[in-house]
Amino acid sequence: MHFHRGMSGRGVLALTCVLAAATTGCAAKLREIPTHSLSKRTPAVVERDTRQCEDAVTGHLKGPWLGGELEFAACMIARNYQTFVQVLDAPLEVRRASLRGKLSSARVLKDLVACERFASDHVSVLEKIGRPLVAVAGLLFWPVGFGASTASPVLAGQRRRDYTACMEPRGYVVTTWKSEPSAMPRQGEGP
Repeated sequence: MHFHRGMSGRGVLALTCVLAAATTGCAAKLREIPTHSLSKRTPAVVERDTRQCEDAVTGHLKGPWLGGELEFAACMIARNYQTFVQVLDAPLEVRRASLRGKLSSARVLKDLVACERFASDHVSVLEKIGRPLVAVAGLLFWPVGFGASTASPVLAGQRRRDYTACMEPRGYVVTTWKSEPSAMPRQGEGP
């Protein structure tokens, strides 16, 4: 096997790893996204809704940071579930304000994407440049990393406020996600 002139074996290995990670990331299954039914449903119905919403993910959504997860969340919210949504560095839960009436998952997705863009547009240029630099500096000098991790919740709070300001007029309730065990029973578990 002949390598490009100047490319070492380590360089080829690194390039291969990067390409493998990039191509497998596209086909990866969604991580388990916390959801909570807002009406009484049997575990079988919850499982069916979850499976149908996972199957509805196209992976072709352009623009949002986690497009597949937004597609899944939109489908679940349209079916009256409260669902986890990651908006930049802010972990949130979103649900419809009113369970009355029907709302298509396409409409919910449009709202989720528009409000993620709204929140992204409110990130300052200083923060866009500074965050990666602070992250790298934090790896080399621990007090910088500690300071950055202390400031992160403040920045996530601003993201939540921006996202909420966009979503509430559209008919949604946004809350901060809390890492509690899901209220929904898993398959094989009782209520």
